[in-house]
Amino acid sequence: MKYVWIYIGAIALIDAIAGVVFVSAPSDGLVRGYFVSEDSLIENLTASFYLLTCLFALVLLNIRSTRTMRGRKALMLFSVFGLIAFLEELSYGERLFDIEMPVLSGMKIDAVHDFFSLGLDLTLSLAAVNQLLIFLGFLTVLVLSAAAIFMYGKRHWEAAVAHQFYPAYLMALFFVVLIIFSLIIDTGLFEFPGFRALEECLELNAALALLMSCFLTYKLGADRLPRS
Repeated sequence: MKYVWIYIGAIALIDAIAGVVFVSAPSDGLVRGYFVSEDSLIENLTASFYLLTCLFALVLLNIRSTRTMRGRKALMLFSVFGLIAFLEELSYGERLFDIEMPVLSGMKIDAVHDFFSLGLDLTLSLAAVNQLLIFLGFLTVLVLSAAAIFMYGKRHWEAAVAHQFYPAYLMALFFVVLIIFSLIIDTGLFEFPGFRALEECLELNAALALLMSCFLTYKLGADRLPRS
């Protein structure tokens, strides 16, 4: 668990420093642009960490300590997530290569999270005339999710604890939670001063969590190898 605490301490320090810098900087100055502008410092750091995660996971797949099926599946998943998230940060090359991205219902789709925003907009527009239907659909999803967590969540967690892989599971959970919060902020439903900067920082924290998940998967597997 020491690596989990190192991660928590690191992002707490980074976020605290970033918050002080952002708040103390002029509202129309260059410094705040590092946080919120496209292809600027925070976004480029996030993209770099996601690309590093993808490459790191591919390298770890060829290391002896990660030959177990559980470890290989996790690393393949981390590699795919890292690649998709890296492309997300680059808008799939739209600005780099001057590509025309598709538009659906008036919304340009240049990232996977745009489908989330589009779905939310369509749901809110339908809710005005189909409130009962939307409520029943939401309730159904909630019940099915709770049932799935009850049926499979406990078993997987107990297996992770029994094999002492729970730090990697916990770090992966941090990644999922941070991505969910960044998606919620990205919708713009809860606008407040600096919300764009907060979204970028959450995405940076998520990228670091995914990278740490890769490292912990390797580290925990290596620690369980028999000593020769």
